[in-house]
Amino acid sequence: MKKYIPTTLILLMIWLTASAFIAYQGQFISSYLKSRGMLQEEYAYPLDGVLFCITAYAIVILNYAFLLLSPFSIRHPFISFLLFSIIPVSFTCISFLGAMHASSYWDALIIVMLFTFFLHFLLLPFLLPLHRKYIYLRRETNRSSRQY
Repeated sequence: MKKYIPTTLILLMIWLTASAFIAYQGQFISSYLKSRGMLQEEYAYPLDGVLFCITAYAIVILNYAFLLLSPFSIRHPFISFLLFSIIPVSFTCISFLGAMHASSYWDALIIVMLFTFFLHFLLLPFLLPLHRKYIYLRRETNRSSRQY
């Protein structure tokens, strides 16, 4: 029997990587504040803004967890793909609306959301049927065989 990495662990690793990128970019001053004369030494770390961006991306990752793990999405992969496309599209639009005079952590959120957006529409339509066939059904048959 082949071992596989659970889907939730992959999503957690993606979220931790994106959160580390957003938190790292939060320490840098934006070019708008530089043009207004603020120095890097005067810049305080924007903890609430960084936590907002990390929480917003956590909502997107939870959306993918429901998409990949719910029984409805396994039975109806393309309908659920369309339903679960609402959150990534709307969060990408929201991140672009906040881009004017944005801090560097908001720029990092835009980069992460664009990367997620493109993966959602270019890669996920092909991965959902493969996930259904090779991962989800094997996991369910292993669970049902353990019950007896």
